Amino acid sequence: MVNSFADDRISFVATKPMRILSADDVLRIPVPDHLSGYELVDGELVAVMPVGNDHGRIVVELVSRLHNFVKERGVPGRVYAEAGFVLGLRRDPERVRGPDVSFVTAETLARIDVRPNAFLRVAPDLAIEVESNERPRIQQRVHDYMEAGTRLLWVIQSASRSAIVYRADGSAQLLRESDELDGEDVLPGLRIALPDLLES
Repeated sequence: MVNSFADDRISFVATKPMRILSADDVLRIPVPDHLSGYELVDGELVAVMPVGNDHGRIVVELVSRLHNFVKERGVPGRVYAEAGFVLGLRRDPERVRGPDVSFVTAETLARIDVRPNAFLRVAPDLAIEVESNERPRIQQRVHDYMEAGTRLLWVIQSASRSAIVYRADGSAQLLRESDELDGEDVLPGLRIALPDLLES
């Protein structure tokens, strides 16, 4: 009888449904000192590690340039650094991604309930990722943003001193070190020369 009970217990534990985490759950989970935070992929936490010196410098430069452009031109919208977005993917509605830098138009923000200390439940109009060893699987991230409705995505590749631009129409463009990033129809008039951004 003891063995039978033990077998039944193991079977029960193995088949007991696990609770899937939601994006709101992520905000309530304490973040250990050695992590920067969490993303949420397929209901599972994905740790976000602190980034290296070059990565951090490029992110600050991007935030500064976007913020100044938006403020000086009076562009309606907001610039964010490392803000979490619930992307609402069909296969994973609660997927949370935190691009290094992002811009969301006032028009997009008006469509959602913006709550303090909560993730934004929308795709950013512009998402920027600085590719590094700390952020593997960049192609999955690209796919997530574009599927969610991001209109423009810049992936900055500091090691190769280049960038890839992804657009909502499915096109992609490789930029070399001598080229410049263009805000296109998301931030018309914004230009950032890659040499300025990547300078050591």
